[in-house]
Amino acid sequence: MAETRANPDTARLEMDVDAWHALASTGARVAVTVTPKGSSMRPLIVGGRDSVLIYPISGPLRKGDIVLFRRKDGANVLHRVWKLDDKSVTTFGDGCARPDAPISYDQVWGAATELYRKGRTYRLDTAVSRFQGRLWRIIRPVLHFPRAAAHKVIREWLGITKKTKQKG
Repeated sequence: MAETRANPDTARLEMDVDAWHALASTGARVAVTVTPKGSSMRPLIVGGRDSVLIYPISGPLRKGDIVLFRRKDGANVLHRVWKLDDKSVTTFGDGCARPDAPISYDQVWGAATELYRKGRTYRLDTAVSRFQGRLWRIIRPVLHFPRAAAHKVIREWLGITKKTKQKG
């Protein structure tokens, strides 16, 4: 995706995503602001609080782009591009443990270019932003090592056994 900056030929709309997609499919260069729900893009995007500006796809996708796509079950999803091949796109939510099932390119409706949080605007369509997303993919498993597993390793290392209540 080419880096997209707002310009006078681009309209920003607050509307239903389906209506926006229908309008964008006619070739209209319109952007829509959406407030995602859920936690699949945490910590970058907090569902119900942050908003993102979505533009129709205007160029090739890149690893690290944050895209809006429609799953086969009809759900709209905002996730980061993880893998690309000739026929499909695989996405991965920043807060997810596994990648999504591959989707076709025609299921990708738009790309997020800006994040709005607490009165501030952050660019999402820059090389730095894509790199930060890829870096997060690498460090996330280390930061989110399951707590129970960590406790188990520490207990074993220290030779501590779990105390169990005796019946009787």
